[in-house]
Amino acid sequence: MDEKESAPLTGPLVGLLLISLKKAIGPLYDKILEQTPWKRYLKRPPSNDPAVIESNGKELGQVCEHIYHMVGRDLFITFGRYAGTDGGKIFGAALKPLAEPTLVGLKGITRLQQAAVIHMQVFSTQSGNFSLSNTAEGVEVTSYNCGMCERIKSDEPVCYFIGDGLRSCYTILTGDQIAVKEVQCQAQGKVLDCVFKATISFGHH
Repeated sequence: MDEKESAPLTGPLVGLLLISLKKAIGPLYDKILEQTPWKRYLKRPPSNDPAVIESNGKELGQVCEHIYHMVGRDLFITFGRYAGTDGGKIFGAALKPLAEPTLVGLKGITRLQQAAVIHMQVFSTQSGNFSLSNTAEGVEVTSYNCGMCERIKSDEPVCYFIGDGLRSCYTILTGDQIAVKEVQCQAQGKVLDCVFKATISFGHH
């Protein structure tokens, strides 16, 4: 890619996806970039707001499908973990000033639940495909018609981009270590939605 093509690729989500892909697949990076829909997907003008999720579900699904089939499940999961962790940090840092006043005096599960409410209020204005519910241990986040995996078939969950994004975001907002597990994934073929359970991890995740 020349400088003119590279110039628009500065949006927060787009940038961290590219960095994460390069971390995960190394020398294959240039080849993957050429042979997937990345170029078309990345040409939209980026936002200057780090809390804005710059994605189109259909295009993101096409991109993820190509990457999955070209690099395999393990590298795809590695890519998702890098991108999710970095993305959650960006989003959490952007939300922290908004969240902190409402978290005063709250601890543990209650603090996590309130942080998740604030996160989802902001996130849902950009994507109506998510819902939140409380559990005895924390929160459950559902991604409807998940763009990350809608075109992928796998025998295990693959949406680490979302799961690790939630984990790192909620860790920043609460100050606690959070564990997130994907308990239902559309890629497994039996359901249409992906479900993630977030809990206080007591130092383990």
